[in-house]
Amino acid sequence: MSKRRMKKCISFTLSIVMLFSMLFTFNLSTFAADTGDSNLVENGDMENGTNWWHSNGGGSLISDTDVKHSGNSSIKTNGRTNGWNGVAQVLTDNQRENPQVGKTYHASAWVMFDSETSSEVTFKLSIKRNDGTEDKYDNIAQATVLNGEWTLIEGNYTLPKDTDISKGVQIYIETTESDSFVDFYADDVSFTLVGSSSNEKLIALTFDDGPDKILTPLVLDKLEKYNVPATFMMVGSKIGEDTKDVIKRVIDLGCEIGNHSWSYADMANMTFEEIKKSVDDTTYAIEQYSGTKPLFFRPPNLSVSDTMFDAIDMPFVSGITANDWVNQQLQSKEQLPY
Repeated sequence: MSKRRMKKCISFTLSIVMLFSMLFTFNLSTFAADTGDSNLVENGDMENGTNWWHSNGGGSLISDTDVKHSGNSSIKTNGRTNGWNGVAQVLTDNQRENPQVGKTYHASAWVMFDSETSSEVTFKLSIKRNDGTEDKYDNIAQATVLNGEWTLIEGNYTLPKDTDISKGVQIYIETTESDSFVDFYADDVSFTLVGSSSNEKLIALTFDDGPDKILTPLVLDKLEKYNVPATFMMVGSKIGEDTKDVIKRVIDLGCEIGNHSWSYADMANMTFEEIKKSVDDTTYAIEQYSGTKPLFFRPPNLSVSDTMFDAIDMPFVSGITANDWVNQQLQSKEQLPY
Protein backbone atom coordinates (compact mmCIF):
# COMPACT_ATOMS: atom_id res chain seq x y z
CA MET A 1 0.00 0.00 0.00
CA SER A 2 1.36 3.44 -0.95
CA LYS A 3 2.14 6.08 1.66
CA ARG A 4 -0.67 8.26 0.33
CA ARG A 5 -3.24 5.48 0.48
CA MET A 6 -2.13 4.48 3.97
CA LYS A 7 -2.61 8.02 5.27
CA LYS A 8 -6.00 8.26 3.64
CA CYS A 9 -7.05 5.01 5.29
CA ILE A 10 -5.82 6.17 8.70
CA SER A 11 -7.53 9.53 8.29
CA PHE A 12 -10.79 7.92 7.23
CA THR A 13 -10.70 5.37 10.05
CA LEU A 14 -10.02 7.95 12.75
CA SER A 15 -12.74 10.19 11.38
CA ILE A 16 -15.29 7.36 11.42
CA VAL A 17 -14.33 6.39 14.98
CA MET A 18 -14.78 9.97 16.17
CA LEU A 19 -18.01 10.32 14.17
CA PHE A 20 -19.66 7.32 15.77
CA SER A 21 -18.36 8.09 19.25
CA MET A 22 -19.82 11.60 19.01
CA LEU A 23 -23.13 10.45 17.58
CA PHE A 24 -23.84 7.40 19.63
CA THR A 25 -21.33 6.80 22.47
CA PHE A 26 -22.69 3.27 22.12
CA ASN A 27 -22.02 0.39 24.46
CA LEU A 28 -19.78 -2.06 22.68
CA SER A 29 -20.59 -4.95 24.98
CA THR A 30 -23.18 -6.25 22.53
CA PHE A 31 -20.43 -6.60 19.95
CA ALA A 32 -17.87 -7.98 22.38
CA ALA A 33 -18.06 -11.46 20.94
CA ASP A 34 -16.22 -10.14 17.89
CA THR A 35 -13.63 -8.01 19.66
CA GLY A 36 -11.20 -10.73 20.74
CA ASP A 37 -9.45 -11.08 24.07
CA SER A 38 -11.56 -8.59 26.03
CA ASN A 39 -14.51 -11.00 26.03
CA LEU A 40 -13.91 -13.91 28.41
CA VAL A 41 -16.53 -15.98 26.58
CA GLU A 42 -15.13 -18.26 23.89
CA ASN A 43 -17.23 -18.47 20.70
CA GLY A 44 -19.54 -15.86 22.21
CA ASP A 45 -20.94 -14.98 18.80
CA MET A 46 -21.94 -18.64 18.26
CA GLU A 47 -20.33 -18.58 14.80
CA ASN A 48 -18.22 -21.66 15.55
CA GLY A 49 -21.05 -24.10 16.12
CA THR A 50 -21.54 -25.31 19.69
CA ASN A 51 -17.82 -25.41 20.47
CA TRP A 52 -17.05 -24.47 24.08
CA TRP A 53 -20.75 -24.57 25.00
CA HIS A 54 -22.75 -27.25 26.82
CA SER A 55 -26.29 -27.60 28.07
CA ASN A 56 -26.55 -26.91 31.78
CA GLY A 57 -28.17 -29.86 33.59
CA GLY A 58 -30.19 -31.27 30.71
CA GLY A 59 -31.43 -30.76 27.19
CA SER A 60 -29.31 -30.57 24.06
CA LEU A 61 -27.67 -27.86 21.97
CA ILE A 62 -27.69 -27.36 18.21
CA SER A 63 -26.18 -24.69 16.01
CA ASP A 64 -28.97 -22.93 14.11
CA THR A 65 -28.31 -20.93 10.94
CA ASP A 66 -31.94 -19.99 10.29
CA VAL A 67 -32.54 -18.05 13.50
CA LYS A 68 -29.86 -15.69 14.78
CA HIS A 69 -29.43 -12.27 16.32
CA SER A 70 -26.36 -11.41 14.26
CA GLY A 71 -23.81 -13.15 12.07
CA ASN A 72 -24.64 -16.52 10.56
CA SER A 73 -25.81 -18.64 13.49
CA SER A 74 -27.05 -18.93 17.06
CA ILE A 75 -27.28 -21.84 19.50
CA LYS A 76 -30.62 -23.41 20.30
CA THR A 77 -31.36 -25.33 23.49
CA ASN A 78 -33.85 -28.20 23.01
CA GLY A 79 -35.57 -30.66 25.33
CA ARG A 80 -35.38 -28.67 28.56
CA THR A 81 -36.91 -30.29 31.64
CA ASN A 82 -35.93 -27.68 34.25
CA GLY A 83 -35.66 -23.90 34.40
CA TRP A 84 -31.89 -23.99 34.81
CA ASN A 85 -31.38 -26.01 31.65
CA GLY A 86 -29.79 -23.82 29.00
CA VAL A 87 -26.69 -22.86 27.11
CA ALA A 88 -23.65 -22.65 29.42
CA GLN A 89 -19.89 -22.18 29.33
CA VAL A 90 -17.23 -22.71 31.99
CA LEU A 91 -15.17 -19.52 31.72
CA THR A 92 -12.22 -21.12 33.49
CA ASP A 93 -12.00 -23.99 30.97
CA ASN A 94 -11.76 -22.03 27.73
CA GLN A 95 -8.82 -20.36 25.99
CA ARG A 96 -9.45 -16.88 27.37
CA GLU A 97 -8.07 -15.49 30.61
CA ASN A 98 -9.82 -16.50 33.82
CA PRO A 99 -12.18 -14.09 35.56
CA GLN A 100 -10.67 -12.49 38.67
CA VAL A 101 -12.23 -12.34 42.11
CA GLY A 102 -13.19 -8.87 43.28
CA LYS A 103 -13.38 -7.55 39.73
CA THR A 104 -16.58 -6.19 38.17
CA TYR A 105 -17.69 -7.52 34.79
CA HIS A 106 -20.38 -6.53 32.34
CA ALA A 107 -22.32 -9.57 31.14
CA SER A 108 -24.77 -9.63 28.26
CA ALA A 109 -26.63 -12.11 26.08
CA TRP A 110 -29.33 -12.00 23.41
CA VAL A 111 -32.14 -14.55 23.72
CA MET A 112 -35.28 -15.45 21.80
CA PHE A 113 -37.89 -18.20 21.89
CA ASP A 114 -40.61 -19.29 19.49
CA SER A 115 -43.51 -21.02 21.21
CA GLU A 116 -47.14 -21.86 20.49
CA THR A 117 -48.05 -21.96 24.17
CA SER A 118 -46.11 -19.15 25.90
CA SER A 119 -46.43 -15.47 25.09
CA GLU A 120 -43.65 -14.31 27.41
CA VAL A 121 -40.96 -15.91 29.55
CA THR A 122 -38.58 -14.44 32.13
CA PHE A 123 -34.97 -15.25 31.30
CA LYS A 124 -32.00 -14.94 33.64
CA LEU A 125 -28.29 -14.57 32.97
CA SER A 126 -26.50 -16.34 35.82
CA ILE A 127 -23.15 -17.42 37.24
CA LYS A 128 -22.33 -20.74 38.90
CA ARG A 129 -19.27 -20.70 41.16
CA ASN A 130 -17.87 -22.35 44.26
CA ASP A 131 -16.88 -20.64 47.51
CA GLY A 132 -14.52 -23.44 48.48
CA THR A 133 -17.24 -25.35 50.30
CA GLU A 134 -20.29 -25.46 48.08
CA ASP A 135 -21.66 -24.31 44.74
CA LYS A 136 -23.24 -20.86 44.59
CA TYR A 137 -25.68 -19.56 41.97
CA ASP A 138 -25.70 -15.80 41.35
CA ASN A 139 -28.18 -13.96 39.16
CA ILE A 140 -26.58 -11.21 37.07
CA ALA A 141 -29.67 -9.88 35.32
CA GLN A 142 -33.08 -10.93 34.09
CA ALA A 143 -35.55 -9.74 31.48
CA THR A 144 -39.05 -10.54 30.28
CA VAL A 145 -38.81 -11.87 26.74
CA LEU A 146 -41.77 -11.77 24.38
CA ASN A 147 -42.43 -14.66 22.04
CA GLY A 148 -40.50 -14.26 18.78
CA GLU A 149 -38.52 -11.18 19.83
CA TRP A 150 -34.77 -11.06 20.37
CA THR A 151 -34.14 -9.45 23.76
CA LEU A 152 -30.94 -8.31 25.45
CA ILE A 153 -30.20 -9.39 29.01
CA GLU A 154 -27.32 -7.45 30.56
CA GLY A 155 -25.95 -6.32 33.88
CA ASN A 156 -22.81 -5.80 35.95
CA TYR A 157 -21.50 -8.51 38.24
CA THR A 158 -18.67 -8.48 40.80
CA LEU A 159 -17.15 -11.92 41.30
CA PRO A 160 -17.17 -12.46 45.09
CA LYS A 161 -13.79 -12.68 46.77
CA ASP A 162 -14.64 -16.02 48.37
CA THR A 163 -14.81 -17.65 44.91
CA ASP A 164 -12.48 -20.61 44.39
CA ILE A 165 -11.43 -20.10 40.76
CA SER A 166 -9.87 -23.59 40.61
CA LYS A 167 -13.34 -25.11 40.96
CA GLY A 168 -14.71 -23.27 37.96
CA VAL A 169 -16.82 -20.24 37.08
CA GLN A 170 -19.69 -20.87 34.68
CA ILE A 171 -21.96 -18.43 32.86
CA TYR A 172 -25.34 -19.74 31.76
CA ILE A 173 -28.82 -18.74 30.66
CA GLU A 174 -31.94 -20.03 32.44
CA THR A 175 -35.63 -19.25 32.82
CA THR A 176 -37.98 -18.91 35.78
CA GLU A 177 -40.46 -21.45 34.35
CA SER A 178 -41.74 -24.16 36.69
CA ASP A 179 -44.13 -26.34 34.65
CA SER A 180 -43.35 -26.31 30.94
CA PHE A 181 -40.04 -25.21 29.46
CA VAL A 182 -39.58 -23.49 26.12
CA ASP A 183 -36.78 -24.22 23.70
CA PHE A 184 -34.80 -21.03 23.12
CA TYR A 185 -32.03 -19.45 21.08
CA ALA A 186 -29.00 -17.60 22.45
CA ASP A 187 -26.52 -15.39 20.61
CA ASP A 188 -23.79 -12.76 21.19
CA VAL A 189 -22.89 -13.63 24.78
CA SER A 190 -20.17 -11.56 26.45
CA PHE A 191 -18.48 -11.24 29.82
CA THR A 192 -16.08 -8.29 29.86
CA LEU A 193 -14.20 -6.42 32.55
CA VAL A 194 -15.89 -3.11 33.33
CA GLY A 195 -13.68 -0.32 32.03
CA SER A 196 -12.12 -2.47 29.30
CA SER A 197 -12.10 -1.05 25.79
CA SER A 198 -14.93 -3.27 24.63
CA ASN A 199 -17.34 -2.08 27.30
CA GLU A 200 -16.50 1.53 28.02
CA LYS A 201 -18.48 4.36 26.44
CA LEU A 202 -16.03 6.74 24.84
CA ILE A 203 -16.11 10.17 23.26
CA ALA A 204 -13.19 12.23 21.93
CA LEU A 205 -13.29 15.97 22.66
CA THR A 206 -11.18 18.32 20.54
CA PHE A 207 -10.89 22.11 20.57
CA ASP A 208 -9.42 23.93 17.58
CA ASP A 209 -7.75 27.17 16.54
CA GLY A 210 -6.05 28.08 19.83
CA PRO A 211 -4.29 28.69 22.05
CA ASP A 212 -6.24 31.79 23.05
CA LYS A 213 -5.51 33.68 26.26
CA ILE A 214 -9.22 34.26 26.99
CA LEU A 215 -11.25 31.39 25.55
CA THR A 216 -8.85 28.48 26.11
CA PRO A 217 -8.67 29.04 29.90
CA LEU A 218 -12.48 29.04 30.04
CA VAL A 219 -12.54 25.66 28.29
CA LEU A 220 -9.82 24.37 30.62
CA ASP A 221 -11.85 25.49 33.64
CA LYS A 222 -14.72 23.26 32.55
CA LEU A 223 -12.44 20.32 31.75
CA GLU A 224 -10.71 20.62 35.11
CA LYS A 225 -14.03 20.85 36.97
CA TYR A 226 -15.26 17.57 35.50
CA ASN A 227 -11.83 15.90 35.25
CA VAL A 228 -12.17 15.42 31.49
CA PRO A 229 -9.15 15.32 29.14
CA ALA A 230 -9.27 16.71 25.61
CA THR A 231 -7.09 17.37 22.58
CA PHE A 232 -6.30 20.95 21.58
CA MET A 233 -5.56 21.34 17.88
CA MET A 234 -3.25 24.37 17.95
CA VAL A 235 -2.34 26.89 15.28
CA GLY A 236 1.42 27.46 15.22
CA SER A 237 1.32 31.24 14.84
CA LYS A 238 -0.63 31.51 18.12
CA ILE A 239 1.99 29.57 20.08
CA GLY A 240 4.51 31.82 21.83
CA GLU A 241 5.53 33.68 24.94
CA ASP A 242 2.12 35.30 25.38
CA THR A 243 0.32 31.94 25.40
CA LYS A 244 2.95 29.75 27.07
CA ASP A 245 1.10 29.73 30.42
CA VAL A 246 -2.07 28.52 28.70
CA ILE A 247 -0.11 25.78 26.93
CA LYS A 248 1.50 24.71 30.20
CA ARG A 249 -1.91 24.41 31.83
CA VAL A 250 -3.16 22.27 28.91
CA ILE A 251 -0.33 19.82 29.52
CA ASP A 252 -0.62 19.96 33.33
CA LEU A 253 -4.29 18.91 33.06
CA GLY A 254 -3.33 15.82 31.08
CA CYS A 255 -4.61 17.11 27.76
CA GLU A 256 -3.01 16.52 24.38
CA ILE A 257 -1.90 18.99 21.71
CA GLY A 258 -2.36 18.35 18.00
CA ASN A 259 -1.08 20.14 14.91
CA HIS A 260 -3.59 22.44 13.16
CA SER A 261 -1.18 24.16 10.70
CA TRP A 262 0.78 27.39 11.12
CA SER A 263 -1.74 30.03 10.05
CA TYR A 264 -5.03 28.20 9.47
CA ALA A 265 -4.82 28.99 5.76
CA ASP A 266 -6.49 26.51 3.39
CA MET A 267 -3.74 24.05 2.49
CA ALA A 268 -5.49 22.16 -0.30
CA ASN A 269 -3.89 24.32 -3.02
CA MET A 270 -0.48 24.74 -1.39
CA THR A 271 2.70 23.27 -2.80
CA PHE A 272 4.47 20.35 -1.16
CA GLU A 273 7.09 22.70 0.32
CA GLU A 274 4.53 25.17 1.66
CA ILE A 275 2.53 22.42 3.34
CA LYS A 276 5.60 20.83 4.90
CA LYS A 277 6.88 24.15 6.26
CA SER A 278 3.50 25.01 7.81
CA VAL A 279 3.26 21.67 9.59
CA ASP A 280 6.92 21.39 10.59
CA ASP A 281 7.03 24.92 12.01
CA THR A 282 3.91 24.20 14.04
CA THR A 283 5.30 20.93 15.36
CA TYR A 284 8.51 22.70 16.38
CA ALA A 285 6.56 25.41 18.25
CA ILE A 286 4.46 22.80 20.06
CA GLU A 287 7.59 20.91 21.13
CA GLN A 288 9.31 24.11 22.29
CA TYR A 289 6.47 25.31 24.47
CA SER A 290 4.83 22.08 25.63
CA GLY A 291 7.64 19.54 25.64
CA THR A 292 5.40 17.15 23.73
CA LYS A 293 5.30 16.08 20.09
CA PRO A 294 1.94 16.20 18.29
CA LEU A 295 0.74 12.83 17.09
CA PHE A 296 -2.17 13.97 14.92
CA PHE A 297 -2.87 16.60 12.30
CA ARG A 298 -6.21 18.27 11.64
CA PRO A 299 -6.39 20.15 8.33
CA PRO A 300 -7.84 23.69 8.42
CA ASN A 301 -11.52 23.58 7.46
CA LEU A 302 -11.02 19.80 7.05
CA SER A 303 -9.85 20.58 3.50
CA VAL A 304 -7.37 18.04 2.12
CA SER A 305 -5.45 17.17 -1.05
CA ASP A 306 -3.21 14.37 -2.28
CA THR A 307 -0.23 16.70 -1.88
CA MET A 308 -1.08 17.13 1.78
CA PHE A 309 -1.20 13.37 2.31
CA ASP A 310 2.24 13.10 0.69
CA ALA A 311 3.80 15.97 2.64
CA ILE A 312 2.42 15.42 6.14
CA ASP A 313 3.82 12.47 8.08
CA MET A 314 1.04 12.25 10.66
CA PRO A 315 -2.42 10.67 10.80
CA PHE A 316 -5.17 13.09 9.73
CA VAL A 317 -8.05 13.53 12.16
CA SER A 318 -11.42 14.93 11.18
CA GLY A 319 -14.59 14.71 13.32
CA ILE A 320 -17.85 16.58 13.85
CA THR A 321 -17.89 20.36 14.18
CA ALA A 322 -20.08 22.06 16.77
CA ASN A 323 -21.08 24.86 14.35
CA ASP A 324 -21.69 27.09 17.36
CA TRP A 325 -20.67 30.15 15.34
CA VAL A 326 -23.79 29.71 13.20
CA ASN A 327 -25.97 30.94 16.05
CA GLN A 328 -26.08 34.69 15.65
CA GLN A 329 -27.06 35.10 19.30
CA LEU A 330 -23.55 34.13 20.34
CA GLN A 331 -21.81 36.85 18.34
CA SER A 332 -21.28 39.20 21.26
CA LYS A 333 -19.02 38.33 24.14
CA GLU A 334 -21.66 39.35 26.66
CA GLN A 335 -23.92 36.55 25.46
CA LEU A 336 -21.35 33.77 25.87
CA PRO A 337 -22.55 31.34 28.59
CA TYR A 338 -19.56 31.68 30.94
